[in-house]
Amino acid sequence: MDKKTLNFFGMTYTTDDLLQANLTRFEPYPQLNKDAVLLSTTLDTTGGVMKEVQKDISGATDDKSNAMMAAILKAVSIA
Repeated sequence: MDKKTLNFFGMTYTTDDLLQANLTRFEPYPQLNKDAVLLSTTLDTTGGVMKEVQKDISGATDDKSNAMMAAILKAVSIA
């Protein structure tokens, strides 16, 4: 997996942490609150898969980066 993709995942989790920590402050803004909950739900659904795919780079595949990316994209599309 390339550095750009890993940075994207890191920023996504950081954004979710920030939104969840301030969720009560977003109550006056229904759309922002809805988006925060949607991001959290999506990460709960696909996040574990993304973390595991990033960790498990064993196996016989020579092109591990593309194989991991394909697995993540497939998991996201299923979710």
